[in-house]
Amino acid sequence: MTEAEEVFANQVTRWRANSWEDLRRQLEKSPLAYELQGSTGVAYQFEALILWDDPRARTDIRVIITADDGMGWRFSDRRMRTDGFIKAPDGMFLGK
Repeated sequence: MTEAEEVFANQVTRWRANSWEDLRRQLEKSPLAYELQGSTGVAYQFEALILWDDPRARTDIRVIITADDGMGWRFSDRRMRTDGFIKAPDGMFLGK
């Protein structure tokens, strides 16, 4: 696993660890953009998009995380790295 893949995986894990209530509070601030520096000094830019999976129901929250290193992607497959999940109010993950 490259540093870029490891940093990205850690961020997805971090976001998944948030409670449904914490994610709901972040809805108003979404999208959230931030930068992290890897151990090699490379700066990675992240964006977390947090939204209702169904805006009418307002129960399940979808989180989409994207990453960029600003240098043409250091990920092994050279595609933009995107991952996400849906969390229900009871804390369960829907889908994968």
